[in-house]
Amino acid sequence: AAGTRHMSVLPTRRVLQQLQALDMVGLLEVERLRRLRNKLVHEVETPGVSYVLDAAEELARLISRLVESPNPILRDAAARVLARTDDQPPTTEDI
Repeated sequence: AAGTRHMSVLPTRRVLQQLQALDMVGLLEVERLRRLRNKLVHEVETPGVSYVLDAAEELARLISRLVESPNPILRDAAARVLARTDDQPPTTEDI
């Protein structure tokens, strides 16, 4: 709707970096997952199923790390993401 602003459920990579929520490896993984999301949404060619499933597993690991964060903002954001999911993310064993 006009005038509404989209709010991310999870903080951006920049916010995570400023809050020192993840180490450099975690921040790089967030960036890789962001690029994958953009590729899935905006490009015609899609990556393979196993690549997407691996990314889903990595995202689940990152969210789990944020749930354990001492920072209440990050914990709450990660908890909201988990509350929105009905099932566990698919794994490579599901194919």
